[in-house]
Amino acid sequence: MSSSSTTSTDSFPDGFPDMDESVGLCDPANAQGRRALLDLLNRLRNTGVQKDIDLPMIAVIGNQSAGKSSLIESISGLTLPRSAGTCTRQLHLNTDERGSPIKPRVIPFGGALTSKSEVEERIRCAQRAILNPNTDPESFLRGATVDENETSFSRNYVSLDISGRDLADLSFVDLPGLIASVGQSGRVHDIELVKNLVISYIERPSCLILLTVACETDFENQGAHHLAKQYDPEGKRTVGVLTKPDRIPDGEEERWVRLIRNDVEPLVNNWYCVKQPSSNDLARGMTWSEARASEEAFFSGMSPWCDLEDHLQAYLRTSRLTDRLSIILAELISKRSVILINSIEIQEELYKVLQHTEKDLKDLPPEPPADPVNEALLIISEFLRELSVRIEGTPEADGLLQNIRVHTARFKREIRATAPSFIPWVRNEAHQHRLPPTSFLDNEEKPLAGANNFPVTGPPPNSIYIEEVMERAEISRTRELPDHTPFVVQRNYISEYVEKWKAPSMILFDAVYDVLKKDLENMIDKHFKRIGRGTAHQSVL
Repeated sequence: MSSSSTTSTDSFPDGFPDMDESVGLCDPANAQGRRALLDLLNRLRNTGVQKDIDLPMIAVIGNQSAGKSSLIESISGLTLPRSAGTCTRQLHLNTDERGSPIKPRVIPFGGALTSKSEVEERIRCAQRAILNPNTDPESFLRGATVDENETSFSRNYVSLDISGRDLADLSFVDLPGLIASVGQSGRVHDIELVKNLVISYIERPSCLILLTVACETDFENQGAHHLAKQYDPEGKRTVGVLTKPDRIPDGEEERWVRLIRNDVEPLVNNWYCVKQPSSNDLARGMTWSEARASEEAFFSGMSPWCDLEDHLQAYLRTSRLTDRLSIILAELISKRSVILINSIEIQEELYKVLQHTEKDLKDLPPEPPADPVNEALLIISEFLRELSVRIEGTPEADGLLQNIRVHTARFKREIRATAPSFIPWVRNEAHQHRLPPTSFLDNEEKPLAGANNFPVTGPPPNSIYIEEVMERAEISRTRELPDHTPFVVQRNYISEYVEKWKAPSMILFDAVYDVLKKDLENMIDKHFKRIGRGTAHQSVL
């Protein structure tokens, strides 16, 4: 699976290498060091560390039918399968000065191959296995086929390690082509899936973006360019490649030549132009050598390419592009290797990953107990003991009682706010009088913020004046003695205001229930999630 890195681009203060700085790497004397760097990168990648650390790579992106596969074939010398349903392919090329034959190793999918002609079918089988994850992969090695793939695209990738003579020291990822629409049998979500897959690679600061643009389509309609510009706005780590120059309509050559001159959409590492075999050429079996000869003849004899200045000729032909990519990647690996060894930032990043891994290991359930009944009783006993302690009260800031106290304090304020205020004067004369402050309850309860904090100039809330009380008493009088107020008046007032406690009480009940439920769920998860294959805590809940 692929993963994104959040490493800052500041990790490379000098940016990506430019051509003048890197010329020394083209010297054969540096070839051994370049291969050693690539071997180091491949060993790191084989450990799976690329999921956590940003490792240098070349990502080949472009729209569908932009010529990515043909470009990769011309660089690697291998024939890649072309079929509906595509996944990512990673190729790691290494020159072997001993003259060993090209020996792709696809692990663990089948044995090693020594013939280039067998590689295409092996990759095709591997792609079938990836696009049909519910089928035994080995069955595809035995020739199994499917009527319809289970998925159209996949984030899993086919990885190839290739060694042989006269190979460029490169490591790159061939990503599926960006799609704008799907047919009747296609899946709409594949459009976003492929886009997100491409982004997961090119958003990494150490990813060199090899952007393929077909000259047969308007440049403005090339979605891959917009994506590359979004994640590399300054063009420091993008190498543009123009494909299919033989299909440029008459009179429109200059608009593409301007890219080679770096006059429009400039890139630090410039734009290149290559010519690959057409579909007809491939159908009649054009060899790699014939394709390179055809490309040379095209750029040497076709205008405007043959008329370009000498310094611009360096940006034409696949061989020039391959050499440049090898230089950039080697420099990038060299810089990144130094950072990996010396950077405090990377060390801290690794330390955090190790801590996270150790936590995940601790969260793994223990091995099955020899006596499961006693083990279950022990876990239940520990759970009940902690539950009792939590209910009794603990001194932590997030203790059960501490969390409940927030809601009980609010409840107390709301209840106090419902209390009636009896005024011993008639309404019209109340403003002429003022009761002295009460202090006889100060030793029993403290004033609550917001309670009875009334303005001096106005009556307090819930005010009940003396004429209202007397009116109720008069209405309720039956056969009492003179000046006797029936108790029913007091009872009615009490009932009326206690009824107002219902809403705050229900709010308190719900709040305390939520606190208890959350606290209980945390304890259940802590004690029971590691038993019963993770299902025991659901049963307890």
